Amino acid sequence: MGFLFGGGGESQEQKESRQKRDQQVQEQEDRTQKAEITERKRINERMRKTKTGGMRQLLSSDREDNQALGNPVTQTRTLGPDRNPR
Repeated sequence: MGFLFGGGGESQEQKESRQKRDQQVQEQEDRTQKAEITERKRINERMRKTKTGGMRQLLSSDREDNQALGNPVTQTRTLGPDRNPR
């Protein structure tokens, strides 16, 4: 009950351990902040590429050589007016 009368306080060992803990927490916060910044940059770069890359891809010469043929269309008899003849 020494804390009631103002006696005691932190020993040198307790101060050192508290400082070490605070330093570890600060280092962890710095690493987290750097990771968030790099992730934000990566997301911004990806968004910028998708925004600007669309027109570049449409107007490129590669597009003329490799035209997309799409999916082949096959006739199915499961849907449409032939399904339920009256």
